[in-house]
Amino acid sequence: MALLFSFGAGIAHGQKLSMGASLSGIVSGSGLGSHLSPQITLSTERNLFSAGINVQTLYGNYSGLRGGYAFTFNPEDATEIFLFYDVAWHNQARLGAYTVRTESFLTPESAGYFDYAKIKTLEQHLGFGMNMYVASSLQLFAAIGAGYYNTISCKEQNVFQYREKNNFSLLLMAGVICAICVLMIGWRATLRAGGVTLLVALAVSAPNQSSRSIVLT
Repeated sequence: MALLFSFGAGIAHGQKLSMGASLSGIVSGSGLGSHLSPQITLSTERNLFSAGINVQTLYGNYSGLRGGYAFTFNPEDATEIFLFYDVAWHNQARLGAYTVRTESFLTPESAGYFDYAKIKTLEQHLGFGMNMYVASSLQLFAAIGAGYYNTISCKEQNVFQYREKNNFSLLLMAGVICAICVLMIGWRATLRAGGVTLLVALAVSAPNQSSRSIVLT
């Protein structure tokens, strides 16, 4: 007997992904001075992932990698509140100016060493902050956190009198995030008498511009 009708049930799902870039100014209690960190970001409505590099502000040198995660409590509000986790790997970083001056004062016989000492350090912080929209695709942010740093490698660690090898640390961070493009990924599965049809749609657009869609079946 021929089947003259069809029946089905549909399941639909969609996800908005935003790709962007950020630039942060960061200072922590690790004794390595302030850093600039350009990063690439990938975010959904509440979650943001970021990864990039560290550049020491005082010396202008690349000093390692940085990444993080943030969870936003009130997305799309004019002012957003978020929690964050930040991790930084400093490879061959130099001491900050304040640390150099303090260590040189406490141990004058080793003063020349502190100017050029290079240190490997891992630091991690948890904290909270605020995002403020200044345009539809541009946000300013500021955050404060607390955590811990571990010195992985440092020659002549025994001459240090001020900077501890491992210690608790505070972190201050401020910067800007800019959305570059928005990905709208959606899929719909429909069950019919003759089988299953899967529809996948991908839309890519720049902020505030119309999107272009690709549909796969």
